[in-house]
Amino acid sequence: MDKRGFGIIEILVAAGIIIIAGMGVFVFMRMPKAPTDLSSTDKNFPITIVPTAEPTLIPGSIIVEARDGKITNYGENGEGSTYLAETSRGYEAYLAYKEAQVIIPFTIEKQGRYRMDFYTSDDGLCKDGDRNVTVFIDQSQKLLYNHKAMDTKGMVWLPVDTITLTPGQHNLMVTKRESTYAAFSFTRARFVPVD
Repeated sequence: MDKRGFGIIEILVAAGIIIIAGMGVFVFMRMPKAPTDLSSTDKNFPITIVPTAEPTLIPGSIIVEARDGKITNYGENGEGSTYLAETSRGYEAYLAYKEAQVIIPFTIEKQGRYRMDFYTSDDGLCKDGDRNVTVFIDQSQKLLYNHKAMDTKGMVWLPVDTITLTPGQHNLMVTKRESTYAAFSFTRARFVPVD
């Protein structure tokens, strides 16, 4: 022991804690900053990140609520992680594993071309493609949502693609394409007229 009553073990533990804390600060300071430009590289559908408490209604758009859907496949790991339930983000469809699937009925009143968007969020902690889904309308028209990792800082509308729809009842089927550590979730989809 030294004159203050500390043994060599206590001194080594304190020195170790100081070294580990210093390394943590050094690593944290060297981490890359989040990108400030979150615009899409897709020229047809630029992504504008505007977090909103409620989804913006565009005149003539059709809103499809996840709460009206039904989980038809829980994915390769079975029931448990994939769900359709009320959460802090709203009533959401949460597709955790490959093949996890939800089907939601909706009605179109006017024939035309529509841009499909998802009301979703992303924390930016996963890789591009980790939240990819395939979208079928009536099991015949196929759209691909190709995920680009970004921190949306809340719920936002993210575009999928355009599609031609006829008047009447339709089914929106959303299926997760791969099993990754990142699930795909959304509370709403919308179809915005583009003609």
